[in-house]
Amino acid sequence: MRDAENYFRGGPEWDLLTESNMHQYRTQRRYVGPVYTMAGLKRHEHHIDEVLGEFITKMTTELVSKTVELDHWIHVFTLGE
Repeated sequence: MRDAENYFRGGPEWDLLTESNMHQYRTQRRYVGPVYTMAGLKRHEHHIDEVLGEFITKMTTELVSKTVELDHWIHVFTLGE
């Protein structure tokens, strides 16, 4: 748990896509992996629905007659930025 506590206190950033240290990668996967199981998705379903609703509202109101860079908005959506 010490690794997760370090992360949430501003420790080194986690990036599963570019992590080259196998020990660090496995540690990170251990903490984030359960979120992507069916049980994890069901447990967080109301949050997912809320974010999807906000995203759809943004896309169908504020951005509706505008040319947008969809890759940017998908990035914003998936990372919650």
